[in-house]
Amino acid sequence: MSVRLLRVKAAAAYLGIGVKAIYKLINCGQLRYAQRKPGTNSPFLLDRFDLDELIESWKTRAGT
Repeated sequence: MSVRLLRVKAAAAYLGIGVKAIYKLINCGQLRYAQRKPGTNSPFLLDRFDLDELIESWKTRAGT
């Protein structure tokens, strides 16, 4: 069974980008996150399904 919620560092590795890029995606509203204790300093948790959707949005076809 694979883990569905990833911390920022693991999500960055999954996407092949840096941690700062993850925070930029969160801050600009392109990536949703969860927290165990919303509104606190608890770590951001990123849903693997949302990461997969983001990857799909990045894809382009040749000639477009």
